[in-house]
This record gives sequence, C-alpha cells and structure tokens, in this order.
Amino acid sequence: VLWTPPAVFMLVASVADAVSMTSTAPGADTMAT
Repeated sequence: VLWTPPAVFMLVASVADAVSMTSTAPGADTMAT
C-alpha cells in the first residue's frame, strides 16, 4: 500500500503475529483479529 499509518501497521503486525502463533486455523484467526 502507499499509505501505512501507525494504526494500519499495528493491525498488519497483529494479524501477522496471530497467523504465526495460530497454525490450526489461520483464516479464522485472521478474520477474528
């Protein structure tokens, strides 16, 4: 993306961390997060 404010960056980091931590259902975890 061309714009990456702190909020979006934290959101992406949160999703990435959640997916990394949860390998059972990454799709559901990503949607929940």
